[in-house]
Amino acid sequence: DMCLSKKNDQSSVKELVESATMIESDELATIHCQRVEGFLNLLSDVITQLGFGVRGYVPVFMSLLLTICERTESMRKVSSSITAGGNSNDDAERSEEEDANTSAWRERISTIRSLCFQRISDLVVKFASSCDFASYCDRLWGSLKLGIEKLPSSVINAEKPPSLLLLLESFSSHPALIRLLCQNEQSVEAVFNCIATKSRHPVVAVALSFVENLLTEGCTIEDGLLPSTVDGAVGWELVQRHVHLLVRQFTERLESGTPESLHKADPRKESNLAQRELDILCRVSELLVAEKTEEEDV
Repeated sequence: DMCLSKKNDQSSVKELVESATMIESDELATIHCQRVEGFLNLLSDVITQLGFGVRGYVPVFMSLLLTICERTESMRKVSSSITAGGNSNDDAERSEEEDANTSAWRERISTIRSLCFQRISDLVVKFASSCDFASYCDRLWGSLKLGIEKLPSSVINAEKPPSLLLLLESFSSHPALIRLLCQNEQSVEAVFNCIATKSRHPVVAVALSFVENLLTEGCTIEDGLLPSTVDGAVGWELVQRHVHLLVRQFTERLESGTPESLHKADPRKESNLAQRELDILCRVSELLVAEKTEEEDV
């Protein structure tokens, strides 16, 4: 039974890879969105069940996931421009001519993007130590540009953290991935801005984990150690460059008390959140003082 299961798993991976390698960017638009969703769900099962057995296929999967991201990003830009331009006759004609598949894509675009972000997160977290994801940065950050710009406004009063925020948090979980954040510091600013007075507990909790990961270089720096003394550590540098924004966000939240929208929140969770915020502020202050003292001693 185990041999049969293993053969079935390998067969699933082979089919997945064969289908992935045959898809080009311009061909993706012709594939029905339900098939794309099916692929993204199947990929989740494959990564979970086979783990490091799919390491050799990471480049193929990353390339296709980025292609899907680019496709959905371009569709979002078109939708935004149409909305901004109003309902002209040309837009109406374009809408009438739009085929059923494109229409279905537009209806499912948020779901597909969310699944795509989740699969990228699965891959980078699992293979951070064994794969170099730097070569994908240009395409990744390019396809996330609009989403990152809108992230702070998208989390206002949101019941749960959006998949993009969770994806960015995953990039803070490992030293090799934190270096990729250095190539798009707008993403760091966006996450810091999610620590806002109108952000609910689940959203702020993820954003705080992002900050905590940066301060500890993905939980690899022990308390008492200065990040500047650790070779290759860049998480603290990212925090330093945006420390005024971070302190401002914390200050506004702590001074505002409990906003109207958060009255239904669990008091214990909110208390825990406030404690985490204070702990981060204290840690940042300690590091800033320590850095300054070290510079003066030199």
